[in-house]
Order: sequence, then C-alpha cells, then structure tokens
Amino acid sequence: MSNAVNKIDFANLDVAIAVDTSGTMRKTDALKGSPLTRLEATKENAVALAAELEKTDPDGITVARFASKVRIYDGVTSSKVEQIFEEFRPMGNTNTKEAVEQLINLFLGKRAAAGAAAKSACIIVFTDGEPDDKVGLAQVIVDATKKISDRTELGILFVQVGDDADAAAYLAKLNNDLGQAGAKHDIVAVCKLGDLEDVSPQELIEMAFND
Repeated sequence: MSNAVNKIDFANLDVAIAVDTSGTMRKTDALKGSPLTRLEATKENAVALAAELEKTDPDGITVARFASKVRIYDGVTSSKVEQIFEEFRPMGNTNTKEAVEQLINLFLGKRAAAGAAAKSACIIVFTDGEPDDKVGLAQVIVDATKKISDRTELGILFVQVGDDADAAAYLAKLNNDLGQAGAKHDIVAVCKLGDLEDVSPQELIEMAFND
C-alpha cells in the first residue's frame, strides 16, 4: 500500500460496498489455504468494514450487490450487511458497470443536494472477474472524474477476489490507463483480497484515495 497523501475525514465520508455475486464467486481460491468461497471471504471483510464505519456514520452505509442485475441497499448497518449476504447465492453474470454507475450517481446526487455540506464518497468494489461491459465501466469512471473538482471527493477501490488473470489485467488498466481515456482525476485504486489481511478499515478506505 502506498503512503497516505490525502487525509480522510471519516466523519465526513459516505461509503458504499459493492459485492460481486456472479456465479464464479462460489469458487474457493479467495485466500490461500482457506476453504471459504470467494463470496464468504468477501463477507468477512465487508461486515468488518461496516462495523467500523458505524462508529462515525450513524446513518449507515450503502451496499450494492451485482450479478446479472443490480440491487442497492442504502443506509444499512453492519448487521444488515450480514443479513444481505445470507439472502443470496452466487449466480449470473458480472454487471459491474451498472453497479458502479448507480453508486456514483447516488453519491453525486447527494453531493449536489448537500451543497457546502457535501461529503466525500468512497466506493469499494469486491469482484472476481472482468465486467460484462469492460468499455462501459471504464467510461462511467472517466465521466465521473469530470464531475468532481478534486481527487478527495471520490475514490474507488477495486478489491480482486480470487486469482483470475484476465480480471487482474483489466483492473490494472483501470488503475493505470484511464488518463489516456480522458479521465480528469486518478480516482481508481486496486488491490487483492489477500492483501487486506493486516489492513484496518481506515487504511482500506485510504487506499481508495491514495493509490
């Protein structure tokens, strides 16, 4: 993880967790030596993150789950996050583009309504594969960078779950190449689920704004 540059005010931050629930999330290669499925390993991290965020954001966080379709849960607690994971099983495709687009639009709408009291936004996406619409997802992020004035207003961290080589290559392009596609700010960071073993929730969020 890179050294923190942007200082994050956790009391002035909206956070969303987007969880890939496509069929491949049932594989068991999420963590070395662990019998957990990719989805089960993601759940441990998501619930822990939500529990920590409750301390500074009593209004709760936003959760999106995406496979072929997307569902958004806004203002949820850590106990609700755990319940959400119990309600679905891995199946379907990987509609990352729509999930990220909906979350960005939700946050930008909140910022516009809040005016001077607008909060920064962080989107953490747990995913194991390439999105169905690779070009579309990249364009959604590029467009978002043109609607903010500073890097600290929006950070997106993609956490790769599992060892899919194509997914790793695609996420690396999102991390490194969006400037060539017209992005105004570098708002994307990437890591692997296994890298989070000794990372606190605060450090995880800082990664989204400083990589």
